[in-house]
Amino acid sequence: MKRILVALDDPSINPVIFDQALTIARAISAQLMVLHVGYEDEDRKKQQQWKADQMEWETRLRSYVSQAEAAGIKAESTQSYGNPGYVICDWAWTWDADLIVLGRHGQTHVPGWISGSVSTYVSQHAPCSVMMVSPQRKSNSAQSPHKIVVEGVS
Repeated sequence: MKRILVALDDPSINPVIFDQALTIARAISAQLMVLHVGYEDEDRKKQQQWKADQMEWETRLRSYVSQAEAAGIKAESTQSYGNPGYVICDWAWTWDADLIVLGRHGQTHVPGWISGSVSTYVSQHAPCSVMMVSPQRKSNSAQSPHKIVVEGVS
């Protein structure tokens, strides 16, 4: 069975990321793993905030799993804590993913190799293909509010 790892982190774009992964999963009869990674931080306050956020994320993840199952797609979810790029790639290796679908914020004009973005790290280190979903810049056109960027990694 084919496996798609869906890494979610930004509630504003998560529905679009998940919908893209679900569409692909239906088309190729794939299984989904929905993953959220809390950022590694030595600041004790932020660690305590992560614990509080875990419950909220658990509810979100269950909702995505339910949506997938309602569409006839086998799905499960998990949360982890650490460096998101490392954790996503580690999950892809461990879970034997065929594709990773994640968001790309595109909030800066600085190249990813300088900014150290999660999506850049994953696209360069993943053991499988990577599909990045990014918000499109606002325009006056009636186009979809999101564009899809697909990068294959061998």
